[in-house]
Amino acid sequence: MKRASSTFLVFIAVLLCGPLDGLQSKGFGLDSGPDFAAEIRPLLSRSCFACHGPDEHGRQAGLRLDQREDAIAPRRKGAAIVPGDRAASRLWQRSGDAADPMPPAGEGHALSPKERELLGRWIDAGAEYAPHWAFVPPQDHPSPSLPDGLDPGWPLDSLDLFTAAKMDEHGLAPSAAADRWTLARRVSLDLVGLPPTYAEAEAFVLDERPDAYGRYVDGLLDSPHYGERWAATWLDIARYADSKGHGSDPLREIWRYRDWVIEAYQRNLPYDQFLIEQLAGDLLPGATLEQRLATAFHRNTMNNTEGGTDDEEWRVAAVKDRTNTTMQAVMGLTAGCAACHSHKFDPISQHEYYSLTAYFNQTADTDKNDDSPLLDTPTRVQIAERLRLESQLAEAQAQWAAAAAERVGLAAFAASWLGAHTAPAAAGAKDGLEFTELRVSLPGAARLLSLAEAVVLDPSGKEVSGGTAAQSSTGFAGPAELARDGNPSGEYTDGSVTHTLAETGPWWSLRFDSPVMARTVRLHNRTDNGLGRRLAGALVEARGTDGRVLWSAALGDQPADTVELDLLLAAGAPDPELLAAAERSAAERSPEDWRLLAELRMAEDSALAPARTAHAALEEQLAGLEMPRTPVLVELPADKRRTTHVLIKGNFLVPGDVVEASVPAALHPWPKGQPHDRLGLARWLTDARSPLTARVAVNRLWARLFGRGLVATEEDFGNQGSPPTHPALLDHLALGFQRSGWDQKALLRRLVTSATYRQTSAQDPARGSIDPGNRWLSRGPRVRLEAEMVRDVALVASGLFSPTVGGPSIFPPQPEGLWQAAFNGQRSWIESQGPDRYRRGLYVFLRRSIPYPAMDAFDVPNREICNARRIATNTPLQALVTLNDPAFVELAQGLARRMYAAGDSAVERAAFGLRETLVRPADPFDMQIVARLVDAERAAGRSTEESISLACDPLGPLAEGQDPAELAAWTVAASVLLNQDAVLTKQ
Repeated sequence: MKRASSTFLVFIAVLLCGPLDGLQSKGFGLDSGPDFAAEIRPLLSRSCFACHGPDEHGRQAGLRLDQREDAIAPRRKGAAIVPGDRAASRLWQRSGDAADPMPPAGEGHALSPKERELLGRWIDAGAEYAPHWAFVPPQDHPSPSLPDGLDPGWPLDSLDLFTAAKMDEHGLAPSAAADRWTLARRVSLDLVGLPPTYAEAEAFVLDERPDAYGRYVDGLLDSPHYGERWAATWLDIARYADSKGHGSDPLREIWRYRDWVIEAYQRNLPYDQFLIEQLAGDLLPGATLEQRLATAFHRNTMNNTEGGTDDEEWRVAAVKDRTNTTMQAVMGLTAGCAACHSHKFDPISQHEYYSLTAYFNQTADTDKNDDSPLLDTPTRVQIAERLRLESQLAEAQAQWAAAAAERVGLAAFAASWLGAHTAPAAAGAKDGLEFTELRVSLPGAARLLSLAEAVVLDPSGKEVSGGTAAQSSTGFAGPAELARDGNPSGEYTDGSVTHTLAETGPWWSLRFDSPVMARTVRLHNRTDNGLGRRLAGALVEARGTDGRVLWSAALGDQPADTVELDLLLAAGAPDPELLAAAERSAAERSPEDWRLLAELRMAEDSALAPARTAHAALEEQLAGLEMPRTPVLVELPADKRRTTHVLIKGNFLVPGDVVEASVPAALHPWPKGQPHDRLGLARWLTDARSPLTARVAVNRLWARLFGRGLVATEEDFGNQGSPPTHPALLDHLALGFQRSGWDQKALLRRLVTSATYRQTSAQDPARGSIDPGNRWLSRGPRVRLEAEMVRDVALVASGLFSPTVGGPSIFPPQPEGLWQAAFNGQRSWIESQGPDRYRRGLYVFLRRSIPYPAMDAFDVPNREICNARRIATNTPLQALVTLNDPAFVELAQGLARRMYAAGDSAVERAAFGLRETLVRPADPFDMQIVARLVDAERAAGRSTEESISLACDPLGPLAEGQDPAELAAWTVAASVLLNQDAVLTKQ
């Protein structure tokens, strides 16, 4: 009866409503219609939103199709969408109108018949809207059930149930697990960016413990090279480069920021803190040097240093770049589309965009050529060295001061010093000094001003008359070639004294016909001001008949325009307090007297000269420590804060409405109690309620491991981006990431120990026909290595690899003349020598206008803007690089020498080369191929010069007794091995 009743109801429904398809489309529960978020919104976004979306200025006919209430509203010619009735809907009508289609011919993406039918089914089902999936916070999803027939032991993590369900949905099943050799290399490349050595891989393969793979993974996560691998990924996002960009593209010293990123990954800094410190480390309470250094993230913006450019224009460009980068790197949104008009696809208005820029509009940098503000950012080694020198300096100072303060010696020194500084400078001169010439010299000055005059006063204070004045630029009596202004070179003899004009500079002299007795010299200026400043650094000398210097004084900065010098006191006349301290008896001296005298003794006592010299040497070493200076963010003080405007059409010269710092209304709310500054913004971005931050981060790591993100468009999670292939899995991982405390190492460990990751990458025809791009993850990843790894695997195989972590950028060989920029003097690419030459690709110097060509060929971006995803290419240039680039030839030479030393026979050497490049036991058939190749190369008939060039240039000479022809043959074999597909891909 129940069955008959059901059939009857269906029959009645058909009579009343038409065919069964109509029942489904009317929403009777038989068919809910297409999924709006996954199927319909992408169609509307691609074909309709540009003219009928969020951008109020570009909107046509006043119609919005991104909001249901507007789309179904009655209009003069009928509503765009009539829920339940596709035929009455103008959207449906116009999408199929051949005479007047929408979108218009040649504009936008026309719907295919299949897509139009999907749209019609959605309208018939009620045209229900749903928020864009990415703007809805991640939800907890129960793990799917194990598909029928799948081995219950296959899933190793809950994520495997999500992938297995999708495989099953598409008629697929998991592949077998990859063999241990493959897995050892794959996970090493993924976690540290380097292949394991053959011995390391073999140890894992032979490890029979149940947790052998987990132990191997943990060892990689603890590797000192883990941070380097993941820093390379982040530096694309941070648009890190060693130059400032634009036309002249001058160089920039910012490598300490790269070191910070490496160290942050290495110590597993939680991802939320990783973001906060880079966006606003300087605003954290008690910000450390490292936290302030982290803000160089947003000093990677380009500077325009060309003459005639407007600094404000490029400062504003940098503010926009920081806004765009922040939203794309953290939220996966293309906010920059709203700089000139409201976003055409995503809910970010132009006003909201400039409200975002307000957070970055309050920093002190202003596109200056010197990259200011700069921060001294010593490395840990430099800090340790500075502390060592400071400690030694303090110890030397203490010992020196203790010796100087010893009372008996100090009293004797004070008496001696007092006598020298109060007795006449010439024998028998009680009240004055007898001399013949007064000379004033200005080291390094262009000339001694002729307006300067000197008056010599006798002991009673009267002017000593007579004397002839001369100066080097007007009355020089020596060789003519030395009588010019400026800084003349050469020597002349004045009496018995030889003078070097290059040292003394221009001079002025007052010479008397016979010796005079004087007490005071007065230097003054009768017709102009500023004599004291002009005489700064001058040397004043009184000389005898034989030219001997009897008295001298070096002048410092003089505040007055009249300077009086006492000829009875030596250079640098002591102050009265010091004289008084020396004149008192030992019993009368106060502790302050003793201190003054001790300081004087430290400076002048010849007995303390060794201590003084040692102290000066330490000071010189300390002063000579070169600390890198890194551009960082510095917030403006309250009284200098800028007003932020909407910029009409993005033009900095056409400001519009004033806006305050705030975030787009369509996203999650502002955290309570947070200030509206960069720190508040950073905490908003990392708030647990953010729908995007965790998803974007998880997707980025997933993409690096699997070759493709769960959201393929890593850079765009908005309406124009690709929908996730596994939305529930993405949410599951994002929530797990947040709950782990944003632990990136824990997330990576979870991913690489999953059964999904461990599958073989081998493809079969049936699987390939269903899923050629491996969207449904029914096999392991097989992708070409990233540019840095292409270099690094060759470095490791060559035996030349330098494992040094951190430090300045390096300059491996590159073609000559690439840096001949028309307007830039920084044109020399000086090749690194020694271990630096063989450091990882991460450290290769990157100039934005002329990227390192070997890296450029393998898709390293020039980093002018944020790059969330590298688009892999496959061109013949890549093979030309790995076969012919001098850097790769050098690495082939290194591998050849290792192979040659590994055995006595060609087969043994070939086996070694195959093991080192493929990281697995050598196949006997392959060994024979390599051996035959070497035989053929031996028979190639190269001249001795050609063999030496191939075997030694650029690596250097062979060991004594080695045959260049033999090593040339093995170099060719090594180059072939380094160019195997299995070496250049992750399998």
